[in-house]
Amino acid sequence: SGLLGLYWAVFGVGATLGGLGAGLLRHRSLWLVVVSIIIGWGAALLPLGLTGLIAPGLVGFAVGGLIYGPFTAICTALFQRTSPPHALSRVLATRTALTIPATALGTLLGGPLVTAVGGRHTMLLSALLTIALGVVVAAVLGLSRARAQARVRRRATQLALKGWPGGRNRPAHPTAKRDLLLIYDRLRPAPGDPRVQGGPARRNAYAAEV
Repeated sequence: SGLLGLYWAVFGVGATLGGLGAGLLRHRSLWLVVVSIIIGWGAALLPLGLTGLIAPGLVGFAVGGLIYGPFTAICTALFQRTSPPHALSRVLATRTALTIPATALGTLLGGPLVTAVGGRHTMLLSALLTIALGVVVAAVLGLSRARAQARVRRRATQLALKGWPGGRNRPAHPTAKRDLLLIYDRLRPAPGDPRVQGGPARRNAYAAEV
């Protein structure tokens, strides 16, 4: 019991320090931070699953606490940033409603698993599955970002070129010019694109014309 208490003590110290540093991550991509925490937490559990030595396990648990500390605050900030204001309370309530039974289910499944394969192998399996989850989430986010960038490029091709100086079908809606300039700025011109030759002056001319 004393050794178990020591494990939780070093985890608590790491989690406290990590939680205090959560504010330093607010200007980072929150999705990237969440994925990094998932993978980092899984990696921190590896010493417990790969060796029966106490010192590596304590170091892993302390580092795991440091990594996991900001997780709750970052997740809450992510939900606040991505959810519509009118739906935020329902989103947070749904998250809580799913988290509580998921924790109980993990505990329910963990007991028989420890009995069947042993504590160390259970920790190793947990670490590997956690790392795999983080990799899958990162892959899904990367694919979504690539698709979003492709949509932006297609929209820019359709809209920005219509409003090109001297062109026709210039947008009449007041916000259309702003939207076109946002798309214009997000594009990375390929070699040979006429905007490359004009630089900022070409962009200013575009802004004056649309």
